[in-house]
Amino acid sequence: MSRTFDAGDLLSPETYARESKGLHAEVRAHRERRTVHIGPNAALMFEDASTVRYQLQETLRMESISEDSAVQAEMDAYAVLIPDGSNFKATFELGFADANERHARTAELIGVEAHVWMQVEGFARTFAIAGSSLERAAANRIPAVRYLRFELDNARVRELKKGGRLFVGIDHPAYRASLALAEDVRRLLLQDLR
Repeated sequence: MSRTFDAGDLLSPETYARESKGLHAEVRAHRERRTVHIGPNAALMFEDASTVRYQLQETLRMESISEDSAVQAEMDAYAVLIPDGSNFKATFELGFADANERHARTAELIGVEAHVWMQVEGFARTFAIAGSSLERAAANRIPAVRYLRFELDNARVRELKKGGRLFVGIDHPAYRASLALAEDVRRLLLQDLR
């Protein structure tokens, strides 16, 4: 699996502007099928080439990026979010509708991303490797979005391909929840593996 984009993977700015409404609906439905809610306030949105390409196109459009070197820099930055055959990559979000609750929970949930895990049936948990959020943690804030990677060894991949169940959870002192992935989601995620 390729972890890179090239210019041929992207729509021209004109084509994207013309087709963006339809693409938005299509990618949103695709993304919802790949989203797992862990408890009432946390979600993992498992990324793939389609979801990442859409995010990249949106960034290029919104920031009016068109210079070749700048487009290439964005493509390189987004490519690392695509699973590369031995892992799952996900956007992790915490959401609290009530502003008072969000403020109250901020300090106690700093570092929660280090407690997010996946588990292939019959194996130990695999904890997420999180992208850096040190600046926000230092500012005593939790970032709204974090990018997580779950590395899987060959034995876990084989077990998943044989039909092994897949569990996700959070084991943080201030937030504990877990569940087994629905079979349709598990099958979708298998496409991300070699």
